[in-house]
Amino acid sequence: MNDSKVDVPANRRVNFGQAIVLFFINYFEFSGRSSAGAYWYFALWSLLLVILFAVLDSTFDLVDKYLNFSNLLSLVTLVPSISLSVRRLHDINRSGWWFLLSITVIGLIPLIYWACQRGDRAENDYGSDKEAGRDS
Repeated sequence: MNDSKVDVPANRRVNFGQAIVLFFINYFEFSGRSSAGAYWYFALWSLLLVILFAVLDSTFDLVDKYLNFSNLLSLVTLVPSISLSVRRLHDINRSGWWFLLSITVIGLIPLIYWACQRGDRAENDYGSDKEAGRDS
């Protein structure tokens, strides 16, 4: 069977807004699975906010201060970012402990590669093929 022709189930498709909502709904949820779409939409949202907050920090001359918009963003999104990454690893049937590779610079290479992989289209060790935070 050719995997490239398999459609993503409707309960796995997320748009940009849904991805951000699911990101915050699953703030402390380290179990379950998250699709590549949810992961990469969050990455895009995060990049846009980092740019915006860097501009705000420089506009208000907060660049050298400890309490600035960029640091606040980092604090607010630290835990849900880790939980999203763990759920993304679960989607490709890998343990969330692999996220510890991010401590090393070289470890980011396999993590990025795995983040780009398509998730399992069937139930795996970490649950059924559904987006974490959705009922169906």
